[in-house]
Amino acid sequence: MKKNLLVGAAFASFISCQTYEPVELKPEEILNEIETQRSQELDLDEFTFAQAAKTMDENNLRLQQIRQKYQGLQKVADIKTPWPNPSLTAGPAKGSRLEDTSASSTQGFVGIAFNIPLGPRLRRNDELNELAALAAYNEQVLSHRELYFNLREAYISFSLSQKAIRLQKKIESTLKTTAQATKKLFDLGSTSKLSLTEVQLQQGELTLAQFDQFSQSKQSLAELSSLLVIDEDQLNKVKLKKIDLPHEQVELNLLKTSFILNNPELARAEMGFHIADAKLRLELAKQYPDLSVGFDAEQEVGERKRTYSVPLSIDLPIFDSNQQSIAISESERKEALLVYKDLLNDKLAELKKLYQQQAFAKRKLKVINEALMPLSKANLNDAKKALELGTIDALRYMDMIKDHQELQFQQVQLEIEAWQSTIKVEKLCGVPLDQELAPNIKNLKLQKMELKK
Repeated sequence: MKKNLLVGAAFASFISCQTYEPVELKPEEILNEIETQRSQELDLDEFTFAQAAKTMDENNLRLQQIRQKYQGLQKVADIKTPWPNPSLTAGPAKGSRLEDTSASSTQGFVGIAFNIPLGPRLRRNDELNELAALAAYNEQVLSHRELYFNLREAYISFSLSQKAIRLQKKIESTLKTTAQATKKLFDLGSTSKLSLTEVQLQQGELTLAQFDQFSQSKQSLAELSSLLVIDEDQLNKVKLKKIDLPHEQVELNLLKTSFILNNPELARAEMGFHIADAKLRLELAKQYPDLSVGFDAEQEVGERKRTYSVPLSIDLPIFDSNQQSIAISESERKEALLVYKDLLNDKLAELKKLYQQQAFAKRKLKVINEALMPLSKANLNDAKKALELGTIDALRYMDMIKDHQELQFQQVQLEIEAWQSTIKVEKLCGVPLDQELAPNIKNLKLQKMELKK
């Protein structure tokens, strides 16, 4: 019996062990894989933001990382915390100076013991694992949202910077024509060198501005390429469809409601509080000792009789009842609550500031769209008629064309500013202000940090 018990226990120990599965990291192969993915062609004439969001969802490597982390923690949560492993004892017992023995002086003994948790420690550990998996899922949602806003910012920035570059080329062409006309008039003695120098200075200033705009465009394109895992050359081949700026200003109170539920930093702080609370409950459960139940079988040395015993033992938590760990966990839970309050205070102030900045940016854009731009167009039409009537010269007309083009360029810059302020508000609130512009984010909802019943 003792032999069968020992062999059976050893066999069970070996078959329950998992085997190692090797995974190799080969830099050259990974490089080829990423380059192949980045060089994929976009067989499209126009690339919409919805298509960009879908491409990022499929290709982005950071999203794949956080999904893998969630899957790992969810797998842990699906495995119930096991009981402590039983302990097996076995060995020989040898006697000496035995008289009138009826059996061998060497006998074997075997015993097995189980620890039975009396408190809710295992259940509390399962709850902690479940909350950790929920937190990982929510982190997946939050990271996806953050990448979504980064994508939208890069998409809009690149699209509008390309528009600004085209306007600068128009201004460049206008200045070139003006410079040629001024040079001819200077050669004829009809204008001063000062007028010619002034045009040349304007050309130089425009060249510097073009460098800045080109640099901004390349930076936005690089960010877009990184998020989509598509090479810049491939993105340059397609036209990005314009996204219209939301016209209506959402009320601040409505933003606060969305902000409380979806702000990434607040959500992470709230998850941290629930995790700290679960850790405290686990430490409290560790106060309760385990009941040790055993079974021993042995034969007296030199005797034929056998004895069987079922010992029971339990630690008495008189001196150590996990007081230190409980005190630390209680403090960490209070700290987590204070972190949430502090963040909420800071983010409320930031929300109000960004909301005002967004309102001012939209007002400025509205002024240039509804007041200055129509006035400039009307003025340019009047100048064209005046040129035909001969009341103004060609140089004056070219100056007015340049002024109108510069106003168009300023209009694009104000649109960029309005978009930047809008996206800052959206990032703080955690969701787009206009749900129609959120093709891949509507289903990304945070789960409540609640345990399953």
